[in-house]
Amino acid sequence: MKRKISFLIALSASMVFILSGCDKKTTDENISKKDAGTIIQNEEAVIASDSQTHLMWQDQLYNSTNTNDSDEKIGNWKYAKDYCEKLSLKGYDDWRLPSVDELKSIIDKKNKPAFKSIFKNATNKRYWSSSPYMSDPKYAWLVDFDITDSFGGHVNNKNFIRCVRNEK
Repeated sequence: MKRKISFLIALSASMVFILSGCDKKTTDENISKKDAGTIIQNEEAVIASDSQTHLMWQDQLYNSTNTNDSDEKIGNWKYAKDYCEKLSLKGYDDWRLPSVDELKSIIDKKNKPAFKSIFKNATNKRYWSSSPYMSDPKYAWLVDFDITDSFGGHVNNKNFIRCVRNEK
């Protein structure tokens, strides 16, 4: 009798554990492996996780009407740095603007746009890095995912923003 009760308690506890993992609000849906990373997506946000660099990337939809006045992902260099520092996405609030080398690490010239295939939302545009351009404070490094090159851009120009965080 005690063995049956123990079995029923263990079975009930297992069912509660299994069913609690099925709550859409607390689990990541649609997880699939691709190339060197994992795409983790749900209805609220999309994040691309690169298992080679151990970086987690913001991967939300871009549109052509982005402005500094919105919560969108385009703006000047100061706006880009501020946007990433204030970003709260998927429960993480330690986002930052990536370095030029981090941005270059996600280039894949076989793809158009030239992003690693872990990214669902990508565009052939210029993206800000956090790296100042040489010793001139009026310029910062950009990575262009159309021509797959990096160069300096004036800090007042508007370019696309893709935030990053270290996976822990």
